[in-house]
Amino acid sequence: MVVGVGIRSWVLGAAAVLSGGCTQVAAERDVWLQDGPSLADSEPETDRQPEPSQWCDAEDPCGRSAYVGYPETLPSQGIWYVNACCGSAKPADGTLKHPFPDIGSALAAAGPGDTIAVAAGDYEGSVVFPFPLRIAGAGSDRCRLHSAGDDPTVVVDGVDGAGGSPARLSGFKLRGEGGLGLLVRDTDGFSAADLDVSDYGMGFEWSGVGIYTSNCQDLDLTNLRIRQNRAGGAVFSTSTGRMYLFSLTSNGEQCHSAALSVVNGARMVIGKQTTPFEEKAKGETVGALECAAGCVGDGGEILDSGGLAIFARDSMVQARCLFVAGSHGGGILLVDSVPEPGDDGSGHSTVAGCLLAGSDGFGLQAHRSSVSVVANAISSVLIEPGDYGAAGGDCIAAVNDASEPLSLEIAANDLSGCAQTGILVSGPLDARVAHNRLLGPGRGGIWLQQEAVGVEVESNSVDSAKGPGIVVSSGSRAALSNNKVLCSTALPGGEEMAHGIVLAGLTEPGAVHLAGNTSALSLQAGVVVDDCAEGSVVFDPGSEDEGQKANVVAGNKQVGIALNKAEGISKEDLAELMIFQTPEFGQNFGPDKSGLGDIAVTDEFPVFELRAVAGPVSVCVPPPCTE
Repeated sequence: MVVGVGIRSWVLGAAAVLSGGCTQVAAERDVWLQDGPSLADSEPETDRQPEPSQWCDAEDPCGRSAYVGYPETLPSQGIWYVNACCGSAKPADGTLKHPFPDIGSALAAAGPGDTIAVAAGDYEGSVVFPFPLRIAGAGSDRCRLHSAGDDPTVVVDGVDGAGGSPARLSGFKLRGEGGLGLLVRDTDGFSAADLDVSDYGMGFEWSGVGIYTSNCQDLDLTNLRIRQNRAGGAVFSTSTGRMYLFSLTSNGEQCHSAALSVVNGARMVIGKQTTPFEEKAKGETVGALECAAGCVGDGGEILDSGGLAIFARDSMVQARCLFVAGSHGGGILLVDSVPEPGDDGSGHSTVAGCLLAGSDGFGLQAHRSSVSVVANAISSVLIEPGDYGAAGGDCIAAVNDASEPLSLEIAANDLSGCAQTGILVSGPLDARVAHNRLLGPGRGGIWLQQEAVGVEVESNSVDSAKGPGIVVSSGSRAALSNNKVLCSTALPGGEEMAHGIVLAGLTEPGAVHLAGNTSALSLQAGVVVDDCAEGSVVFDPGSEDEGQKANVVAGNKQVGIALNKAEGISKEDLAELMIFQTPEFGQNFGPDKSGLGDIAVTDEFPVFELRAVAGPVSVCVPPPCTE
């Protein structure tokens, strides 16, 4: 299994301290726990001696043990053997006793559906699949394929395996002097397993990519180790399929590129296909860190990327159970990821059960995209100088600068250490933001602006935000229900916006409806209503018959509710609608009683600036990359 044991131990250790009932979702990894392969024994082993080589010093280098490694098996017929270690005085015929010395000879002899078994050793030259067949190396730790020219090391071009046995490559360490390790183009039904594809730099045509697919269907890629490729680890263009149980490390150092790119109408599953907690998480708080830790080893890892971890443009991505850490240009960026016309909704991109930590720029950003972001744990998101996207330093940012509203779901995520906002929703987005837990965001918890429409903000917890806990502003419309905002504190350099809930610049009747929310212990105001038209803000008084509690605004240091240019809202009406004191939080005006009380008409909290929103970062998707 390629996912690091140390990372696995770390996430399981983190999950152990939480509750939420998701440890039972850790899937059984049967494919990695089964017994090793049994090789075909239809031919006698060779009696020849090996040629001198670093790979030929192992015990029995000319016998069965020199060939395909776990988890592969070999068929009993239609098989051609290749062994660089074992020369022969007799002509090679591809049998175990008289193997071919190179892969090219085996390709010339093989037919569609055959298997070429390649023994441990070093092999030179590019390999081109002529038709659907299987090339099975002895294992990526002991079978090295090296190409010296500008061509890709392995090429699968125009191979149609959809109707029968698909083309398959496994068990190789790919290295080359050119700019591309594995090229799969115009091909249906290709699969790969146990590959180490690393250290590809600038070539004549290609720019340093581990794996590149174009116009392919039904890809199945697993147990891959892809490291230190100059312009990206893997690129999927106009392709469909799945990549899982993989490790992408230190890819994309140049051109602001991504470790993994999905572009030009591709539809890819990255990691697990489904998660057992995903639907549950959409309706309740499940403990995202624990849920993600229970499945992250079944997906894959993307570590120390030079640019982005994942970039998707005009494509659909289902990313589940991934560990993403140390990305120097941002975590996951989706641009123009929208369902195709007539799509039933299944075409929406999804990010679920992932751990994202230590990203420069942002954790996850969706620009003009429809996406479901469910049960992820995102932490330690930093601001990288130079602005990497729409919202530098945000854990989750969804931005739509088009006129047509797009759908968005952000549910049951755990967010901590966000340098800027925990969740930013900007522009026409029909969104649901529910059951998220935010701890200590650096410039606000949940921020809705620029006419975010029909947003449901439900049952979220925002604790110790620097700046406001929840903001609804600039023509947005939202229903806020059963949220809990505690201990909003000062922004760096001052006390501006140290409020629980801020409602500002609202114009339409019933733009914001508040029911059952708690805003307590903020450094300044529990609620600020600023520059809002008459009837635009509705405080629900609660109803015992309907099981709806009233809003609680208590224990805030300066004032409970601050009204500034809040048309049609009177202190007398609010006094009957709210709960302003509780045994848990106390009164509104602080322990020294120097504040303004429960309700005040005041201009001490003026209209603030919107969060700055830029376009998405420019991402280099090779080819070409000519720096």
